[in-house]
Amino acid sequence: MFQYAQAAFISGLITCSALLAQLAQAQPFPTGAETLFLGHSFFRPVAQHLDQIVDASGAYPDHSLTIVSNGGKKGVPGSLWQDQHNRNRAT
Repeated sequence: MFQYAQAAFISGLITCSALLAQLAQAQPFPTGAETLFLGHSFFRPVAQHLDQIVDASGAYPDHSLTIVSNGGKKGVPGSLWQDQHNRNRAT
C-alpha cells in the first residue's frame, strides 16, 4: 500500500510540475485564476502547498483555490461530482 501511495504522490507532483511549467510559458491568466482541486484527500496537502506558493509570490492577485475532497472511495472525482453537496461546493 505504501508503495502505491508513494508512486501516486510522485505522479501527482510530476503532473503538477508539468502543468505549472506549461502555464508559466503560456501566461493564460496573467493576474491569476479561479482554480478547483477536486479529488482524493491524499492530494489535498499538495494543492494547499501550491496555493501557498502562488499566494507568496504576490504575482497573481486574482488567484483563488477551492478544494473539494474526500478520502477512500468517496474521493474519486466522479464520486465527488455525483454528490450534490460536493458539486455545489465545486461550482
